[in-house]
Amino acid sequence: MPALGPMLAAAEAETTTAGYQEGRSVMTHRRNLFLVLGPLLAAPLPLYAASPAADTQLVVLKEKLKHQDAVLAKQQARLNAQLQQIQSELQAVQAERNQIATLTGSPQAPGPTSTPYAPATAATTAPVPPPAQTAQPTASPAAAVAAPQPAQENVAQTQQAQAEKSRKEQARLVLQTNSALSQAGGVLTPKGTLVIEPSISYSYYNTNQINVNGFTIVPGITFGNININKVDENLYQQELTLRYGLTNRSDVYVRIPFQEGYSTTVTSPVLVGQTVAPLSTSAHAFNLGDIQLGGSYQLNEGSPTMPIFVANLNFKTATGTSPFSVPIFTSNTPDGIYLAGVDKRLPTGTGFYQIQPSLTVLYPTSPVILFANVQYIYNFERNVPIQNLAGGAPTYAKLQPGNGIGVSFGMGFSLNDRTSFSIGYEEDQFFNEKQNGSPIKGTAYDLGAFDFGLGYQITHNISADVGVSIGVGPNAPASEILVRLPISMNLFG
Repeated sequence: MPALGPMLAAAEAETTTAGYQEGRSVMTHRRNLFLVLGPLLAAPLPLYAASPAADTQLVVLKEKLKHQDAVLAKQQARLNAQLQQIQSELQAVQAERNQIATLTGSPQAPGPTSTPYAPATAATTAPVPPPAQTAQPTASPAAAVAAPQPAQENVAQTQQAQAEKSRKEQARLVLQTNSALSQAGGVLTPKGTLVIEPSISYSYYNTNQINVNGFTIVPGITFGNININKVDENLYQQELTLRYGLTNRSDVYVRIPFQEGYSTTVTSPVLVGQTVAPLSTSAHAFNLGDIQLGGSYQLNEGSPTMPIFVANLNFKTATGTSPFSVPIFTSNTPDGIYLAGVDKRLPTGTGFYQIQPSLTVLYPTSPVILFANVQYIYNFERNVPIQNLAGGAPTYAKLQPGNGIGVSFGMGFSLNDRTSFSIGYEEDQFFNEKQNGSPIKGTAYDLGAFDFGLGYQITHNISADVGVSIGVGPNAPASEILVRLPISMNLFG
């Protein structure tokens, strides 16, 4: 039998030198060394080695081996912790890749997963010769990556679904900041979600009118009465909108408006040979407006080269106060010669039913979302009373407001995960009105507005949107401010 002293000394030197190495090769080497020395240490020592010095050396060696075993256990724990951290980072990277692939429309690959390191044991590892005393390359974390398992594939699919849901929610928050698009349709509500949206808006109208009651001999010389009217209107509308998502591609809604308005009309008569002081009158409104019903349906899924098309249909009732039913000044009232036809009370509705089909086009292109909407406005003919300016009985006539075509477009983008912004422009062209089926010449008009919107996500189900519109043309509001507070709730958990 070989001498135990040199063998133990060599084992001690080898154990001490290799004990500071980390990684899979170090731990495997240590286990193999234990397997070699184990039987020797457990076997009875020969009589010639049984001496106090050998016993002392053996005890010291056992203590050192125990210490090395504790060091290896700590190294194993640190290695497993590092591998778990790498696994978490790989999953986070894969989730971001899935989100990028969803936005760009590229194929998605299942993410890699890693398994914790398991140290070699006596039952699985055979003794191998000790490695040479050279620097060993450390295995990279990617070497521990294993093939995806069914459980990891389910996790990847869940992460992909969550990323897609987050993307759609972010797009919805961006699009609903545009007031024109929110009114026309195209901002879909998720399936099973009820959105309660209170809002308040303020509109300001300022118009100047010149009414001539007389005749002109040559340009610049007019005989008769000339009235210069300046009309200022301040309208406040409180509105409650209820939206519900029927499916992931369709929703329905109802809008219930309540209007309050104040109007001031200042008339400055210009009479031939006379001086008349300006006359001022005011009117007020406080009543229910025209209730609207509608819905939207997404026609396609869209792709990186194909935008999303959403069909919308809106129906407006005539529940508000009709302009044909409010009292007016007549010529037989005081100062009626100058104020005849001016409303004593403001209407809160149009007095006509209206249907409005439209098509919304959405095209996400990082980092913005482009949108456009084209609509057709059809007003139904109705038999209404035309009030007599002289104060007599009204006469009935079949009137139809001019039908119109509207176009709006713009873009929206997210400033961060909570704040979004949109800009757009809308233009409406209305044709001549009709009386008893015949067009009334000179009644066509158009109006436009620049829209700016800002949205902020307060909580996961409450957001705030502020919109500002600047009117273009004499028929549009000079300015309009809209504040909405959408509150969403999932009725089925």
